[in-house]
Amino acid sequence: AMDATTDVDRFLADFSGDERSVADYLVGEVFSSLPADRMQLLQATSICKTLPVGLAVVLSGREDAGWLLADLEHRTALVREIVQNRGVYRVQPLVRSHLLADLNRQSAHRIARLHAIAARWWRDWGRPARALEHAALANEPALLTDLVRDVAVSQLVAGEHRPLRRALAASGEHVVSSDPWLSTVAALVRHETGDAYAAEAAGRHASCTWPADPPVPLAL
Repeated sequence: AMDATTDVDRFLADFSGDERSVADYLVGEVFSSLPADRMQLLQATSICKTLPVGLAVVLSGREDAGWLLADLEHRTALVREIVQNRGVYRVQPLVRSHLLADLNRQSAHRIARLHAIAARWWRDWGRPARALEHAALANEPALLTDLVRDVAVSQLVAGEHRPLRRALAASGEHVVSSDPWLSTVAALVRHETGDAYAAEAAGRHASCTWPADPPVPLAL
């Protein structure tokens, strides 16, 4: 059926790779025919909806990740290169959801570590919204806090409020309210979303924690 459709992603959107019958098929009929290095690559990169080759290299620890992805695309229907963005791949949603669920059962700690690697990679490549999305799932409070401080102004100016809201929620109210940077960002984000009460509360936290001699970026 997948071979007969012109829109594979839409066809697969109604399925979950964690359903028992689908999982049994994937394991028994699809994954069993793949070499171990391909399976390891697919699992390590399953945290990503879109996958640049450079990110695949650092997540998997394999310098040949780009060649493996190209080979998977050539030999299977599991991976497709995004036509308008060469060098960026997308694993079919059905496959990715199964691998991610399996990875979560094996090691939630590994998933968090992979998200932290992805967050730093996207930050270094100038994609702060993607970096924030992964940092919110990385279980590294220092990474998330530093990232919010670094990119909050640019994200606010660009109107990218959703990644900031998720990052602040992942930080936790106690962390946000005790940090003048995060409290100020929270006040601005909540003001932009029309929540005047929450914006005022965050502003009070910022005032209470404001340092006597604030660093120039914070003052600005």
